Amino acid sequence: MANPTSNSMADWDACPPGSLRQLADFKRRQHLMAVTGRIATGCVLLIAVAGIAYWTMQPGSPVLHGGLTCAECRGYFEAYHQQLAQGESSLSAELFAQVGQHLSECKSCQSSYDELYPTAIAWLGTTGWQPFPAAQTQAAFQVASLR
Repeated sequence: MANPTSNSMADWDACPPGSLRQLADFKRRQHLMAVTGRIATGCVLLIAVAGIAYWTMQPGSPVLHGGLTCAECRGYFEAYHQQLAQGESSLSAELFAQVGQHLSECKSCQSSYDELYPTAIAWLGTTGWQPFPAAQTQAAFQVASLR
């Protein structure tokens, strides 16, 4: 090219043989790299989102109700039930309240507790699932044992 500011075709010099092919090959490679980069970025993002979703949806993921995980709460079922049924306490007042709060909020633990202790009658009040107080639970046990 003789004069870069001129727009006339007469001012252009002939390209050496193969120059246009080299330019076309270079542009193809450049385009291929850009497309490959976009595809790779999309795949990485998709894998990251799937991994995060899988990790957060694991059934063993600890969910706290009343400051306890389901596994911790289930470990206290027997002591909690004894305190409800007989008024005997091997749980601290704070731990007893935490187990009660967990049971009032967690449907899964409510089902497990009701399966283990079907005579521990529960009702739905205005605040949700609540176990009967110890005196009413003892009466329910007596009625159940007479059947």
